[in-house]
Amino acid sequence: MEDIIKQLGSQATLAKNMRLALRKIGKEEENPSRRLSILKDEVKKMDRYLENCLFDPVFKGRINSELKAYRAEISSLEALVKADFGRKLAENLKDQGFSLEGHYPRLRTSMYTFVVKLDANKVDIYYGPEFERIDTVKASPDLTAAKLLEWDETISGREFDDDEFLNNLLEAYRVCLLRENKNFDEEIPVSEIISAYSFVIQDKKFRENPLKKYYGEYSRIMFSYDLSRLRKRRLEGFELRLITARRAETKRKSAFLWIPPQSGKGLGESISQVKFRELK
Repeated sequence: MEDIIKQLGSQATLAKNMRLALRKIGKEEENPSRRLSILKDEVKKMDRYLENCLFDPVFKGRINSELKAYRAEISSLEALVKADFGRKLAENLKDQGFSLEGHYPRLRTSMYTFVVKLDANKVDIYYGPEFERIDTVKASPDLTAAKLLEWDETISGREFDDDEFLNNLLEAYRVCLLRENKNFDEEIPVSEIISAYSFVIQDKKFRENPLKKYYGEYSRIMFSYDLSRLRKRRLEGFELRLITARRAETKRKSAFLWIPPQSGKGLGESISQVKFRELK
């Protein structure tokens, strides 16, 4: 008897949940993206409920027949929302001098990649071809464009001087050589050189009192971009060499660094190590 009562209670709960899902499905929603999200969530729930309910097969058939129309609506809405998202994002970016390329769900502009996940109502923003994720925002063309422009200013809007960069990089290289007991012309892993460089460029206040509040942030992405805009390679009798990463090294994020092409076009390059050689 207890099993029967328990099963009846379970079926009653299923019926209640199905009623709630069907009401949400049948409710009007003007926003296509919101409508798509609701339909996908609730139809998925209904499929799960129907697998577990003990309704008469004929009645279950009627429910599935009703859901068929909504599944068709999901397909048409997906095409509409994808096209609309890409069009609006392209318009927002064009106003700021960026052109959008690619196909859903991966779209590209300049040195950035968008991975659009409408099902999850989010967009992942990457620096480069999905190597460095810099942010995740809601799937809104306006918000996505605004966040991209904000990050681009942080990355590319910094002042830059070739000689100053090379001087600091050479000092960081010397620090790594001393730490590793290596000689000039020996290679230093890119992760180590970035770490050393980030400390070399700290101002006097941090060096005198190394507190977190005095630390000036310098990321892998910033280092990558600075290398891409570096036009000189020689300084004070030394020449900078960037070592191309082997395929095996690109499987581990910390073992390599992607650098965008100087021309703004192409795949860029991936490096694994850095060195300076003394010019004779």
